[in-house]
Parts: sequence; structure tokens; C-alpha cells
Amino acid sequence: LTGICFHESEIGAAVFDGTRTDYCFSEKISGEYPGAGDVFSSSFLTAVMNGKSFLDAARIAARYTADSIRRTKAAGTDVRFGLDFEQGIPEFIQMLKNCS
Repeated sequence: LTGICFHESEIGAAVFDGTRTDYCFSEKISGEYPGAGDVFSSSFLTAVMNGKSFLDAARIAARYTADSIRRTKAAGTDVRFGLDFEQGIPEFIQMLKNCS
């Protein structure tokens, strides 16, 4: 999984539903973060399985992934040990409940 970008300051995802393509973006955070695609794809699938549209699921996944990267960068831990996604699980659950 690779993010798409049209501007240096943003990274996101393209969503194709069979008839049209939509995009969602979040802030691009400098650095390389192994596992970011895993966090995105697992949170995307979780959102879809909880009834979200592909576009809403991509928005949720992009935000959750970016938040996980921010926490990882702020902690200064070795990125080879993965993203700090665990601390964001309560917020992720709220995103699933709040996003229509």
C-alpha cells in the first residue's frame, strides 16, 4: 500500500467505488514509517466492516494513521519497532461512532 500525494504537504488515499474516484488527505509527516500501510489497511477494513462507506473508511484510516505517526515521531522511538497505534484506539473507536 502506497499513499498518493498531489502536494508536498499532504498524503492520502484514492477510493474507487466502481463509478467514481474520490480522495482523502492528511498532513504528510516527514520521515519513513514502516508499518504505516498496515495501520491504514487494518483501520480501513475495520471501518468498512462497521458499515462505513469506502470514502469514510479511507478518511478514518488516513487520520488514524497520521495520528499514529505523530505519536511515534513525538516519542522518538525507533521506527523499526512500529507505529504507536495502540494509544489511539479509543479515538479510533470514537471516529467509527461519529463518522456518518
